[in-house]
Amino acid sequence: MFSKTIQKYSFLVLAFVLLNGAFNNCGKGFQIAAPLGKMDLASNAPSTGTSSKSAGVFDANCLQNNAYDACVFWKNPVAARGSAFPSLLKKGTDLTSIQNFGVKLENRIDGQALTSKSIRVYATGGSLPVFQNGQLRSNYRDESSSSWTAQIMSYFWLNFEETEIKKRTGTFYASGKSIAVDAYTLTKDNGSDPANNGFFSSATNRIFMGYVTDAGGTSAQHEVSLGSETLMHEMGHANLYYANPFNSAYDSKLFAVVADSNNKLAERPAAGVYTSDTVLFYRCSSELGCSAAINEGQADFHYMMIFPEKPLAMETFSNNINGGKDFSVPRNALLTKNWQVKDFYNGASYTFASSNTTKSGEIHGMGSAYASILYEIYTHPQMNPNHFEKMFVEHLKMLTAESDFRTSLNIFLTLSENMSDLFGGTNYSAVITEVFKKKGVSN
Repeated sequence: MFSKTIQKYSFLVLAFVLLNGAFNNCGKGFQIAAPLGKMDLASNAPSTGTSSKSAGVFDANCLQNNAYDACVFWKNPVAARGSAFPSLLKKGTDLTSIQNFGVKLENRIDGQALTSKSIRVYATGGSLPVFQNGQLRSNYRDESSSSWTAQIMSYFWLNFEETEIKKRTGTFYASGKSIAVDAYTLTKDNGSDPANNGFFSSATNRIFMGYVTDAGGTSAQHEVSLGSETLMHEMGHANLYYANPFNSAYDSKLFAVVADSNNKLAERPAAGVYTSDTVLFYRCSSELGCSAAINEGQADFHYMMIFPEKPLAMETFSNNINGGKDFSVPRNALLTKNWQVKDFYNGASYTFASSNTTKSGEIHGMGSAYASILYEIYTHPQMNPNHFEKMFVEHLKMLTAESDFRTSLNIFLTLSENMSDLFGGTNYSAVITEVFKKKGVSN
């Protein structure tokens, strides 16, 4: 199904295949967004009433304290550390000083497993966790083969995402769907490579999280699922799918850039991809985006609601406190605050050395455009952030396969008017129009 094909590319840009010996991807599919080091992330993050840091307790002796079911990293190891590592994180590294976020593993239906009514976590590239009295404070440095911390990170942060969004909005569409979450896989799924990759498959109701490779792409370094924002993004795809599986249809605005049967660069409508084609990436046909980009952007906004003070992704994946990049587009809403959709469209481009052809509008880069719009509305001084969260979850049900950014503008304007009674008579149409126009989208 098309929905499964698109969602395979749901968070990480897959490593490009070689094309006539001249076409290679840039490292791991992400580039460094800014020089390594610390970044001042003071922002206009909205007050949602709950901070992600209140989800657990920072305790330097966490791993020895049986007051907690487990000890995880807050957000991801680089975010928890507050700076990049000297080199890309490797499995088995001693991270005791930052594996200090003590948490309870709530909503489990089996105290000896990471299973709730909504998710079932395991790792085909590791081993099942062994709990004692329902607890497992496993130290990452001792996990060269088990990947227990990656599994616990997956359960804790996905459960927190569901619980928190449901509490704030009353709705989480993926609740109770028993989604399988493979927190560390080393094998391909229907042709999708786990290297530098994570995705949600609607066809199998599974989230697959792979591994980050070294710069040469030759060996696994650490589990992608150590990034809670990555996990939340993938669950964001699942949440949209269960709200409205619109992307089971083809989008006329979506095109696939492929290596054809003769290993030549070609572009086809998404509906016209042949079995002999190797898809390099998908792109929107204009700066107004497409439904696939909206899917990516709304998935980003899921983790932005949980980490509004750090609306960026891939710090540990890129070993960069500023996050990663899709093509030339930072996956960081603070760095793209003043970008318009045309800037994202032009930045989400690749020039093929084999043909000197440039293609713009790659869907993850355009997804960052949509996430940027959502975040700017969310943090607007005249917006109640909880009101926007409610509008956001409602808008998921109203998207279609032909939606673009202009469609979304009109959806939000309709919701603002229809939900004003719920918001004490406040209509946010002026705020919504202002932000979309600032970003280069208007009726």
